[in-house]
Amino acid sequence: MSIPDFAQNLRDLISHPLIAAHDPPPRTILIAPPPIEETFIAREDLKNGYTEVKRYNRNTALYAEAVTKVGKETGTPVVDLWSVFMAKAGWVGGYHEDGVPMPGSIAAGFSDVLKSLLDDGTFYPILGNSSNRSGVHLTPAGYKIMFEEVLKVIKKNWPDQTPEALKSLRDLHGLKFWYEVE
Repeated sequence: MSIPDFAQNLRDLISHPLIAAHDPPPRTILIAPPPIEETFIAREDLKNGYTEVKRYNRNTALYAEAVTKVGKETGTPVVDLWSVFMAKAGWVGGYHEDGVPMPGSIAAGFSDVLKSLLDDGTFYPILGNSSNRSGVHLTPAGYKIMFEEVLKVIKKNWPDQTPEALKSLRDLHGLKFWYEVE
């Protein structure tokens, strides 16, 4: 899908009449895709009969950039997971390589940092065929970062919705734990 079509689809989702009809309006957060580790992708692509890599980190960056732009245009908070992961990998170049290969690209070589955040196809063996998930899905460390970043966005935009601010169902309904029942 082209970047302009992707961006328009995001705008359409955010402004869809069925979403706009909610009262109060839903609290929406956009999450930019994380980077990929091309060495994982290349291994799977070769195993599946392709002669070249089909997905590149520089392209993923363009989609992440589109998410952040749509967020700014629409006033929708964004978790820029791509930038957070890339900063952890030492990248300071924004969404564009400008002659310097970015972490996660084959040209830059294998990234231990991205490996710690992105599943190489072996972390979740119960899911079956690894070719559909290598280098794309997160490891527990990656999900922890995503969770922390989502919480930051919630605290900034809706402090009344933080875990500390919300009463538990137990408190709201006077429920007791099993060991408190007489």
